[in-house]
Amino acid sequence: MGRLTLRVCVMTLCIALVSTGFTAQAGHDENLHSDTVKQLVQRPIDVGSEVPGQGSDLAFDGKRLYAGSYQGTALYKIVSKKAGYLKQIGFHNCPGSQGDVSFSGKFVFVSIDSPGSNNVENGVCNNTKTNLSDSSLNKEGIRIVDYGNPKQPKQVGFIETQCGSHTNTLVPDGDTTYMYIQSYPISQSDSCNAVVGHGLVSIVKFPTNDPSKAEMIEPFDITPTPLPNDAPLGCHDLQAWPEQNIVIAACITESQVWDISDPAKPEILARISNPDIQINHSAAFTWDGKYAIISDEYGGAAGGGGCTGDKDSTVGAMWFYNIEDPSNPVLAGNYSLPRVPEWDDEKEAQRSRCTTHLYTVLPMKDPAKYIAIGSYYSGGISAVDFSDPSDPQEIGYYLQQPGGILPDTWSTYWYNGRIYTNDYLSGFGVGVFKMKGTGKRKVRFYDGGLNPQTQIARFK
Repeated sequence: MGRLTLRVCVMTLCIALVSTGFTAQAGHDENLHSDTVKQLVQRPIDVGSEVPGQGSDLAFDGKRLYAGSYQGTALYKIVSKKAGYLKQIGFHNCPGSQGDVSFSGKFVFVSIDSPGSNNVENGVCNNTKTNLSDSSLNKEGIRIVDYGNPKQPKQVGFIETQCGSHTNTLVPDGDTTYMYIQSYPISQSDSCNAVVGHGLVSIVKFPTNDPSKAEMIEPFDITPTPLPNDAPLGCHDLQAWPEQNIVIAACITESQVWDISDPAKPEILARISNPDIQINHSAAFTWDGKYAIISDEYGGAAGGGGCTGDKDSTVGAMWFYNIEDPSNPVLAGNYSLPRVPEWDDEKEAQRSRCTTHLYTVLPMKDPAKYIAIGSYYSGGISAVDFSDPSDPQEIGYYLQQPGGILPDTWSTYWYNGRIYTNDYLSGFGVGVFKMKGTGKRKVRFYDGGLNPQTQIARFK
């Protein structure tokens, strides 16, 4: 059987997804995987057209799963094995670039990072004023969606931000919740471009029980004073740990540790500069606060890259830092995807991408055990044991390839005994996997849900 190549184009990005030649009916046994990981189901995001949604981030609210996409936000119900593991029960048909999601109560917050992509207006989409304008049409920032009626979600608010919203992170603080909005110069406005940078994290606050009353407050300037030559351009992603009043932030040219004792006024505790990281992309804590992980999205992933096949490679890697002293992070090790897809030619190899993207740190019951499971675009998913961060070891992986098409796995999170993924260019949608050793006997289950960019130790 020959290889099958699918070329997918989104906006200005074209990428060829290549497989090793499996049949169109390829199942679990035909896919490349470890004995420890099994695929349970894959559900394309139904956006109401023949073309499935291009997925981005995920958030979990009890038995609900919110799946962001560039076409809108899907709502799934997590169901039994007999019912098929996952069932889509709603979709907010309101396109917008990125579509990263977080939730609070019945409200979902969606990141919009391109005004041109936010170009649909109807009774449930761009149907409200913003904090600055009479309409949110062709604006960028945060869309607030009410899912009180899961079959008819609707926009109930919109917060415009100076440089859009690439991602967003919630910081609950009693009756008030704060939102940190990460953005950097993707667009070319006068105040947000690669020359002048951005250097700000927008901050929104709202009554926890009524996010429709969200308002913008003073932004957080992440550029140190006096301004150095290597000042960060803006932040890409971060994880907040409200109970410990701390944030680990990936800010493109560097990473930072913040003190958020006052969530409205973060303070920089430490700057992490690593010349082997090309783009500081994502960040997360271990559940005991001993380590932080920072990932490198080598090349921005837009043109491919990071496919080395060497777990010790520094290209597109996952980096581990000891942060027992948050003001003095110490490098402890790194891990890169230890395999590459098979390509037809060098051009396809250059277009494929295998960098570390979005991941989760499992809340293990064994305090000496550290496991992270992450997404690697064309490389699928990989689970790494970094109990010894100087010598991390892969303990599970899955590279699906239905019809000979490689995945484009954007986000991968463990949630209450299952691994959930969301695929972007491939259009595979939301996948459900299980992995040996990550059930209730060894891992604590969440009570109430999970916004992956907010670490809250609330377990059953």
